Amino acid sequence: MTRSPIWLLALACCCGGPGGPDASVDPCGATGGEPHDLPQSCPSPEPSFSKDVQPILQSNCDLCHLPGDPSYPGFPYDSYADDKKYASEMLNFVSSCLMPKPPGTPLTEAQRQAIMGWVVCGAPDN
Repeated sequence: MTRSPIWLLALACCCGGPGGPDASVDPCGATGGEPHDLPQSCPSPEPSFSKDVQPILQSNCDLCHLPGDPSYPGFPYDSYADDKKYASEMLNFVSSCLMPKPPGTPLTEAQRQAIMGWVVCGAPDN
């Protein structure tokens, strides 16, 4: 089956190519579709857990993800060990703009990139 260039253009516009249709503006906005801005490799400089990632988690995730909280069993983010243990889940939820949910404050694009980059770099304790 031969696909016409118009079909390919429509697919690129609606579903997004690398970066998504509006990823440079607001990848988690209400534009529809899923963001495609996951880093393909470890960014340079690599995000620091203590300087870049931990403050984001403390101000945006600890509100709900507390040890012993029955609402989020198994997903506390109160220590580096927990953060590393659940890094792949964190990556899935942050990259797809599913977290944080209200009452949490939506992450800025810089915060999303810091978390995603940290995980892609292997979630180092740096």
